[in-house]
Amino acid sequence: MPYHADFPDDPLLREIAEMLDAGRSVAEVWDDRLRQVFVTSEYLRAVGVANVEQLGTLGLEPFHAEMFAARARWPWPAARVEELAPWYGTHGGLVVRQVGLERIRAVAPPEIATAAAAADPDREWVMCELNATQDVGGLTVSLRAALTAIYGPDGRLRGMVFAVGPAVSGHILTMLAFGDLANFERLSRLIQPDVRPAAILFADLEGSTRLARELPTRAYFDLIGRFVATFDACAIEHAGVVGKHAGDGASAFFLVQECGSPSRAAAAAIRAARDAAARLPGELRLNAAAHWGERVLAGNLVSAARLEATAFGEEVNEAARLESVASGGTLLATKALIERLDATDAAALDIDPHVGAYTMLGDLPGASEKARQDAGSLPVRRLPLDVDA
Repeated sequence: MPYHADFPDDPLLREIAEMLDAGRSVAEVWDDRLRQVFVTSEYLRAVGVANVEQLGTLGLEPFHAEMFAARARWPWPAARVEELAPWYGTHGGLVVRQVGLERIRAVAPPEIATAAAAADPDREWVMCELNATQDVGGLTVSLRAALTAIYGPDGRLRGMVFAVGPAVSGHILTMLAFGDLANFERLSRLIQPDVRPAAILFADLEGSTRLARELPTRAYFDLIGRFVATFDACAIEHAGVVGKHAGDGASAFFLVQECGSPSRAAAAAIRAARDAAARLPGELRLNAAAHWGERVLAGNLVSAARLEATAFGEEVNEAARLESVASGGTLLATKALIERLDATDAAALDIDPHVGAYTMLGDLPGASEKARQDAGSLPVRRLPLDVDA
């Protein structure tokens, strides 16, 4: 728990702090002198640091910063003073009552002090919204913040709790709750793009162009929805991170950092493809390709419209070309991927990395000129997808 060493010996504040941390809230606890004495683990993750000592690297004292002095340098989100001032006009009166306006004027920017002075001093708790512009991409982040005072039975102020959450409706939050939490956790570990070793899986439906013409549009839409949901579920079950979808195509990345070893990452890609093929309705067949990337630049792409994992690198492009050649309901796997399998994983998958010849991708029937140009020299093997592994 990210306590400060001087956390007050106050069982009420400690109970509240532990409850906030267990509930995975982005929150702070302030003592009766309005000094920051606790931040939750999720708060640290939100500002992108590993421990409370690193808060200082963001321009925010780790602890014991008075509320208005700290908020003037609040790094998450990177809000400008003019954006913060209306916020203080909503909840600043409670703090003015406790520390006095003169102290606030001494530590806070003039715009904030003026806004706080005009706030209602009789409010014991407030809920307000803040729109702050991030430095990256010019995105606007809408937050809902709650500030409440904590009093003991004797009426004495014991401290304050400051909690932050997204300013979205309960309906939208419910929609997010339908997502897989394990996948969201993996996405959160990709906030900082970095070069990572990973198995790469691409897949699509056999004969999708024909199906699009033969089926009613709504029926085809439902079919693609079932395929995407099936593929994503199988990738997530095997510790994968779901990548982009394009038409009837889907992708996933099985990072060594999530799977535990190169062998387990390679095996996870093969298992996910086999599981997805097995779960599709009988009339549908999956084509897939699995490749190994030693230096895959994986991270999140964030815009106002979406958050998604993506990966870049030569091996990712090669995997896409490889998948374009896959046909007949099979998995094309590269030598680089198969030879990552250790004896245990290979046996469980019924694959012998040391037996069987490889074929250059460019020599396979149906290889396009682009596939030959970008990945024609890749040695590959066809692996059956209808194996119970």
